[in-house]
Amino acid sequence: MTFNIETLALPQDFQNMSGAKKLWTTIPVRKPGKTEFFRVLDDDAYTLRTAIIELKEESETYLVDGALLSDLSEFIVPVQVVVALTRMGSLMVWPLKLPQERHNAWHATALQAAELAKKKWICMRANMSAGCYDILEATAALPEPEFPTAELSFERMLELAFANYYVNSLNHPLIRRLTGQV
Repeated sequence: MTFNIETLALPQDFQNMSGAKKLWTTIPVRKPGKTEFFRVLDDDAYTLRTAIIELKEESETYLVDGALLSDLSEFIVPVQVVVALTRMGSLMVWPLKLPQERHNAWHATALQAAELAKKKWICMRANMSAGCYDILEATAALPEPEFPTAELSFERMLELAFANYYVNSLNHPLIRRLTGQV
């Protein structure tokens, strides 16, 4: 038996060959990984300055309703939420921490990376000795990303990303836990 490599190889667009359409049921809330080249959607309609509550130990991020900000000021973190897409087509909602009183080089370089990723494929890696992210640009001529904006509004992306992680009441179980009520 002889194998012909050309007839065995998948075409570049093999993901589109199935005749199936991706159904969006969830979108992760995370920053891009250290080995992922990514782009950020360059559309103000898909960007939001808001607040989150971050539970690092549980790896959970909660979106906080604006009406509760003053009541929850000790728990919230101001962020800019953007939409990012990796080279492998993984969509994510990325909450970037906004600058506060004290300068934080990690937050500043993450914001720079997100801004650069609107125009270029980039990757960011922790530089522990410098206390910030190193930003790397892809050297290959990579195709433009295909964000699913025709199928998903920003509101729908947020609904999918924060489906079970939206604080819209002071009676929310998370708030009751954080304030010692349960």
